[in-house]
Amino acid sequence: MSNMKKVQRNSSIELYRILAMLFVLIVHCNGWFVGGIPDNFDENNITMFRVSQATIQAFTCTCVNMFLLISGYFGLKFKWKSILNIYLLLISVTIPFYLISCFLGESFSISQLLRRFMAISRSGYFVECYLLLMFFSPVFNSFIEKMGKEMIAWVLVFWLIEVYFEFLLNDEDLGFKRGYSIIHFILIYMIGRTLFLYKDSLLQISSYKYICLYILFTLTILALYMGLDMPYAYSYSSPFNILATCSFFMLFAKQTFYNHWINWIASSTFAVYIIHVNKPIFTWLRIFDNRILSNFSYPKYLLIMGGAILLLFIGSILYDKVAKLFTTPIIRAAGNYFPIIKQKLYVFKII
Repeated sequence: MSNMKKVQRNSSIELYRILAMLFVLIVHCNGWFVGGIPDNFDENNITMFRVSQATIQAFTCTCVNMFLLISGYFGLKFKWKSILNIYLLLISVTIPFYLISCFLGESFSISQLLRRFMAISRSGYFVECYLLLMFFSPVFNSFIEKMGKEMIAWVLVFWLIEVYFEFLLNDEDLGFKRGYSIIHFILIYMIGRTLFLYKDSLLQISSYKYICLYILFTLTILALYMGLDMPYAYSYSSPFNILATCSFFMLFAKQTFYNHWINWIASSTFAVYIIHVNKPIFTWLRIFDNRILSNFSYPKYLLIMGGAILLLFIGSILYDKVAKLFTTPIIRAAGNYFPIIKQKLYVFKII
């Protein structure tokens, strides 16, 4: 029994992971699907929709940073088995969904079908950057192990570079790209590792203070957008976004409990992301979101889209669980061969 407890994930962190994915869905339905959020808040045309849209975005724009912070806090380990797991998840969505799209009217071609098998290079910035982060994680982990707590100075300088060039100067030459880049992913990973190194002190801070900090930083994001007309207030590279992410995370890190169903749901959250950004689900969601916004009052729109998000989330979780009935045996079989292949590569001095 004691050995089992060691491998059980803290359900508090898994709940944080679930919230992160729900935030992703909210951010997309609240902004991306309905044409985005205007770069500048129009103070001469204040509506319930625009004020609510800006407020919702402020409290949920931490979504991507939340996922990265979890990876940083607990650390990534590069494993070919993990890469295979992600690849099989991708094609278990892209291939069936492409065939469904063709059945619904999209023209079918063998070349397009074959391209769906190259799922990793066709799955958007998050998947590509996250896989690169996994690939380079042994380098970062070695650096962290060598530096220990002294790495905080290096991380702070790295962060200040992003804040100065990206957030203050709006200079895109360094490639932070408002958080849509491997450089930003590395930064959040390193911040997460720093939180872990200093966790003994951070966990002593009360939950009430972390709640207050999260609210303070999200309201700061909102004020920057609505009051100071800052177009990139919501960006993942915003220092206030990162501070809100860290505050919210430590609130959950302070709690420790185990719940089977929370962990069961959390293990499929990545599938939710993959499913809702692929056609035809992406197309249906965007059409549905805009129609509800156009044909109903805004309070009803929020209620209907809230229900739609929950249904999408539940449906995606169930889809992933069914897909795993087919992919898990493949992953297990491949896992038995990886050590053999690695041993042969060593024998032939390939690695």
